[in-house]
Amino acid sequence: MKENLAIGYAGKFGDKVRSDCFVKLQLTNRGGIQSTLQSKVDSLYGQRINDLVLEMCDFFEIKNAKIEIVDYGALDFTITARFEAAYKILIQKDDCR
Repeated sequence: MKENLAIGYAGKFGDKVRSDCFVKLQLTNRGGIQSTLQSKVDSLYGQRINDLVLEMCDFFEIKNAKIEIVDYGALDFTITARFEAAYKILIQKDDCR
């Protein structure tokens, strides 16, 4: 099966970003949920962020995806909003094919 080449992005990244995150989402045909997280607060909140990503995957019924998150101290609602935005951008790109 062919992998989905469309990728959805949402958020900001860079040295001056505070209280935000960047989410990159690519749906795949196999492999389950593969998530990577870059965060200065990984030791404190990394597990919570990863759990939140899995909750969002369950909500959108995503079974296979590659997800990258770069966190700059984002709160839960910011992470979920960025995830949803990336997903909706990805779906729009996929619908245009």
